[in-house]
Amino acid sequence: MIYTSYYIYLLLYLLVFETEVVSPNADSDFLSEYRSGTAFNSSLIEINSRLKSLEESISTSLSEYHQFYRSVASKIAENSADLNILRGDINKLNSEYHTKIKPFLNNLEVDVDGVSFKGSPSSIHSQAVEKLEDLLKIYKNLKHLLDLHNAIQSLDTCTISLLRTCSVRNQVKHLCHTEDLSLDLDDNEISDDEQFDDDSYLYAWKNDIPVSCGTIELEVREITSAIKKVESLLDVSTFYEKSQVALYQAFMGTFLGKKRILREFVEHYWSNMVRVVPEPKEKSILGKFEVIGKTADLQSLVNLADALHETKKLVQPTGKGIWEVIFMPWLNFITSKTANEGQNIILNIDQSFAAENEELWCLQLLSIEDEHKGGLNLIYNSCEGLKSTIEKLSGKFFGLKCESDYLLIDFCRSSPGPFNMQLAEQLVESCFLPNLSSSLTSVNGSIVECDEEAVSKILFATKGAISPLISTGKDLRYFDSKTVEYLENFVENLDRFTVQRQDQAYAQALVTILSDEANLTSLIKVGGCEDGHESLKENDSKGLSESQLEVAELSKLFRYVNLEFPECFISKAVVMLLKQVDQIIEDAKGYEKDQLPMILKRVPHLIHLYSHFVPTLHAERMKSDLRFVTIYHNDCMYLADQCLTLGRRKIFPFVESLGLGTGLQTAASLSTLHLVTPLRNSATSALMNHLRIQKSRIHETFNASRGLKDCAGEGNEKCERAILGCVSLLLIVVKSIDPLPITIYLRFLGVLVDEFIRIFCDAVINLEDITTMECSSLLRYIDSVIKAVSCILLK
Repeated sequence: MIYTSYYIYLLLYLLVFETEVVSPNADSDFLSEYRSGTAFNSSLIEINSRLKSLEESISTSLSEYHQFYRSVASKIAENSADLNILRGDINKLNSEYHTKIKPFLNNLEVDVDGVSFKGSPSSIHSQAVEKLEDLLKIYKNLKHLLDLHNAIQSLDTCTISLLRTCSVRNQVKHLCHTEDLSLDLDDNEISDDEQFDDDSYLYAWKNDIPVSCGTIELEVREITSAIKKVESLLDVSTFYEKSQVALYQAFMGTFLGKKRILREFVEHYWSNMVRVVPEPKEKSILGKFEVIGKTADLQSLVNLADALHETKKLVQPTGKGIWEVIFMPWLNFITSKTANEGQNIILNIDQSFAAENEELWCLQLLSIEDEHKGGLNLIYNSCEGLKSTIEKLSGKFFGLKCESDYLLIDFCRSSPGPFNMQLAEQLVESCFLPNLSSSLTSVNGSIVECDEEAVSKILFATKGAISPLISTGKDLRYFDSKTVEYLENFVENLDRFTVQRQDQAYAQALVTILSDEANLTSLIKVGGCEDGHESLKENDSKGLSESQLEVAELSKLFRYVNLEFPECFISKAVVMLLKQVDQIIEDAKGYEKDQLPMILKRVPHLIHLYSHFVPTLHAERMKSDLRFVTIYHNDCMYLADQCLTLGRRKIFPFVESLGLGTGLQTAASLSTLHLVTPLRNSATSALMNHLRIQKSRIHETFNASRGLKDCAGEGNEKCERAILGCVSLLLIVVKSIDPLPITIYLRFLGVLVDEFIRIFCDAVINLEDITTMECSSLLRYIDSVIKAVSCILLK
């Protein structure tokens, strides 16, 4: 509108005074009136002059205030009035244009230097339009400067109102505190002028009595609105001349100064109202987080901080302090394996009144004399306590909202970080998983059995404890989507984790068996042809299963072939392990069908662990004790023999009875077959290592004879001692390998005897220039060796 008014006014001015317009529709009286200068109250030159003068005055006034802090309120008011008058003149000009001039501007015919032509106003007066645009920019800039100044002034007024309100309240409270008076802050008879100096608001609000900021909702709302207004005006892209750019910078300085005062206000009351105490004076309290004052008052403080863009700076250190002082020690305690049995650490909420009857809300990490429970009780108590704590903490602090719909917890929750994945991972890995019950009970010493009904109840109770915590953490934004997915996956896979927990329990039971050396040194005789095997008759085969018929046919086929495991001695530990395997298969009858594939893995896995646990738990004996290695060899060989048919004999019939398909039945038949080779390799490798060791010892012992040299002289004693030492070694080996099957026993002993005879014969052959005396000694040595070896082999 302003642009059009200036443009038309300039156009008409030039048309009337610089050109001669011929229009058949023109009113001669009106044109005469216009040429006389009485048609309008102001001209383009007058408006230009007034704008320039007003621009200089406004710039000077604003510079004096924002750069030199001089009072120019009256001058600014006068400038604003002048600008409003100028706007009225422009509006009036625009009105006259539309009513008196515009109807006569059609088909203008202009005569310039005797040449007539038709044209539009815009093409003829483009230079005037450009100048008018410059004037309009000046007008807009002046208007913008005044608006920005007024917005900053409004912010200043609101800030003073806030500080004065808190100062009045603080000084009255301070007076009550020092003189033990009881005054009503809302009493209208108390005069501010009687109590305070004019500048009291600059410092009195900093008093620590009272601690909280009080009710400042109205003041904060006005300040927030003023800050938004200033920021919106500062964001406007406006053309400034050099002097105005300096003025703009002065505006920024004034605005930042006001924000600095407000920031100091927020930081002061934040430190008063929100406190993290890492080492409280109370002995039983390990750490605490306090909020002093009403929640609505703290919300007002948060709104002010949000308007100042200081929320993140304030909240993040507080959230980190709460995490490190309260939650981390609590998590470390509930996940500790060395917790004091007579002590328990809990999260506790306490509500009371602080000094001056201000509300005090406190989250405490409390140490109490109580039994520290594990297992499902720990999971339930931890989830219930944590859920209740984060709900109350959200209601008092972390759930407070900013204008951008952010909660305070959003500024503290990072990924990974506090109250998010870090909390979830510690709960799952250090609290939930270790305390999941396997529902295994010990029977017959170290053998354990599973109660599937108890497993179902425990799973239901565990899910019932964890799921509400996940929902609460999600709703209150303690957990982001990734963390929620992580926790929900854990709950969905509790069945699988329970199975893993049972696997760990079975493995631990096996470790318990193998840790007791008595179980490994107590021997039980197995193998050999057992009498009393019932031969199956043709007429008795009707009621047999397919697997039993298959065994019967194989027995007939290999009737004259000895397929029995050779007679030997195995440890009590292997017998206990096989009893545990039988118990696992028996327990599987109570499992759901979809859990049965787990059995196909659990049984072979447990047998496989045996061959690794023994060398690990008894490494020193495996290196030095041949008898121990012999028993280990027999154990592995016996387990390998059992694994040949264990899947077919015991697991397959059970799977077949459930009708789970040929694929699973085949897997059941072959489930332990793949262990045969590794077990045999472990047995053979351990025994062969000791065979090499014994051969090396025989060599070392015989070498003391120096090849039987000088056997009739001084070397006679050394030769006899060397031969006797070798025979003693063989006798020790005989006692050590006694548990072996006879075939392995003879092979092992035969290799060592052969090695002894070989090196003895080589020594005799390599002798030169043998005397009669030496021949006599050698014959005596040979005779004694033959007798010793014969005696050893006969044993």
